[in-house]
Amino acid sequence: KLLLAKDSLRYVPRGYNFINVNHSYLNTFLSDKPVLLLFSGPSASHNMDWVVKNRDKFILVTALSTCRLLNIHNLTPDVVMHIDPGAEGTARLFQDIDVKTFFKQTLCIFSSNVDEVTVNKFKKNKIFFIQAGTSYKKDFGTFSSLSVGEYTYAMFLIFGAYKMFLLGLDQALDSETLKSHSDFHQFAQQGEVDENKASLSYLTSVEYTKGNFLDTVPTKAVYKLAIK
Repeated sequence: KLLLAKDSLRYVPRGYNFINVNHSYLNTFLSDKPVLLLFSGPSASHNMDWVVKNRDKFILVTALSTCRLLNIHNLTPDVVMHIDPGAEGTARLFQDIDVKTFFKQTLCIFSSNVDEVTVNKFKKNKIFFIQAGTSYKKDFGTFSSLSVGEYTYAMFLIFGAYKMFLLGLDQALDSETLKSHSDFHQFAQQGEVDENKASLSYLTSVEYTKGNFLDTVPTKAVYKLAIK
C-alpha cells in the first residue's frame, strides 16, 4: 500500500493534469451526445455488432482492458480509463494494438498509481490523473472502487453526464457459459459450480442473485459486493 501511494508523487512535479474529484464539472467537459460506458462483461461480446452500427451516436468510454475487444472490431474509444498498478500485467492489454494509431484521438483518465511504463505510451497532453490512495494536491480528493466500471460510472457523474448507457458492466457471469468476461480480456475465467468450495474459492465459485431479464443470474461473491 505504501509503495503504491508513492507513485502519485512521480507525476505531480512533472506537470501532468490532475482532476479534482471534489469538484463538479457540469457543462464543461462533455458534448450533447449520450455516453456509452462499454466494459468487458459477457454482454459486451454478445452486442458488438450493435456497438459497431451505433458507435457514432455516442461518446465511447471504455477501460484499457476492453481495448483489445474494440480493436478487433475496428473501434476506438473517445475516453479510456485505467486504474490498475503494475507494468507486467498491463503490458498484456496492448497485445496486437498499434498504440500510436489506436489512441491517437483518445483522452486517458488514469489512477495516479498507474505505472510509468504504461503512462509513457501516451501523449502527456492526453492524460488526466486522479489521486489514488493518498493526497498530494490540496483538496483534490482521492477515488477508489471495486472495479473500473463503477469507478468510471462515478467519474462521469462528476463530469455531468446526464444520459449514460451501460454495456458490459454486468456484475454477473454469462448465464450459459459461466464466463466472467468477454473475449480477449486477460482475466477471463470460467466459473465453477461447486458449493463445497464456495467459501474457499470466492473468485471462481458461482453464486446466484436477482437478475434484470432472468429471475436469477450467476455471479461471484466479489460482484455481489459491488451490486450492493
